Amino acid sequence: MTNMTSTSQPGDPSQEYRPPDSESAGSVFDWIGHRIRPIAAAGIVLAIVLGAAGFAIRLADKLANGPDQPAFNPGGEIYDLQERAGDLFDPATEVLTTMFFVESPNPTTGDVLTQSALSEFLANSEALKADPESQKHLTSTFDNDLGVEVDGVFSIAQAVDQSLPGGLAAADDAAVKQALAQILDESSPQASLRSMLSQLTTSTVETVNGETITVWRSPAFQARVAYLRESFEIDKPDSELDDFVEYQYATESQTWMRDVQTLLRGDQSNMTVLGLAIDGILTDEEQNAAAGPF
Repeated sequence: MTNMTSTSQPGDPSQEYRPPDSESAGSVFDWIGHRIRPIAAAGIVLAIVLGAAGFAIRLADKLANGPDQPAFNPGGEIYDLQERAGDLFDPATEVLTTMFFVESPNPTTGDVLTQSALSEFLANSEALKADPESQKHLTSTFDNDLGVEVDGVFSIAQAVDQSLPGGLAAADDAAVKQALAQILDESSPQASLRSMLSQLTTSTVETVNGETITVWRSPAFQARVAYLRESFEIDKPDSELDDFVEYQYATESQTWMRDVQTLLRGDQSNMTVLGLAIDGILTDEEQNAAAGPF
């Protein structure tokens, strides 16, 4: 019987073992490598075609449903009810609120919860509500957060004035502190007014007019001004010029807000008033105009 022996030599490349799929994978990559440019071009063309198709679909949807009515809802009873609820319960007017900070002249150690400071701000608020131009814009609304009616302007000064038999004008500091103790007590329905006070507010138990009460002191409090957006007369020549209309509204309302701040400040004898972001666009325009020559 003849013995069969291998005649291959060590290191002979023709006899080395290769995994079956290794050679096929290598051939695929070699094929791709020799055709990389056509493949890349085909990928770019495919991306352009898919992008154009998506744009065409969105354009057709906008033409069919209008620019402000994207057809995301499939329709049906639930969506019909949602639309009807919006028609029935959405407010016909848009009420906006702007915040002002009322501070002690010395906000570090001062107390703005005094008869002089509160009565001064109250008088300035009444001057604002009596202003003919402001009467066009101010409105009354119910503040859900505070649980109170906001009659154009509202702050803790109005709350104290309403709680005193003779109002702030006939009160002294002791009566004001007693009124604040009742208003800001945890059991009071107006206790949420605490949120309108500075985070530096303090409360200490003291005896006032023979009565032991919690005396509140704060360097600042918030005041809210409620007004109607639609009260500003804005020309709207074309429904597609929404950005221009928004710009007109912003400049008109911010110009008025500067007047509001002036009226709320008065002569600032016992307190100071600062509006929160009330004239951003106007300030930006003024700064750009000032920097333009340079």
